[in-house]
Amino acid sequence: MKQYNIYVTNKVGVHDPAGRATSEALADMAFEKVIDLRIGKLIKMQCMDDVSLDEVAEMCEKLLVNPVMEDYQIEEVLG
Repeated sequence: MKQYNIYVTNKVGVHDPAGRATSEALADMAFEKVIDLRIGKLIKMQCMDDVSLDEVAEMCEKLLVNPVMEDYQIEEVLG
């Protein structure tokens, strides 16, 4: 079995209301050294051994990620 982590974030320039609200809340709590904070999502995927990184990328492009608004990075989990 293979495992992949897919990290999804909004593209630069795309409004991130959750990130902004969290950044402001941290500043209100005296954590004022945070310059920017963006909140994304993590997709954990378990696949059959013959699923390639290219196939996972195709799944991202076709369903898991909105490529117009989001960037993603795929990491194969070893071990």
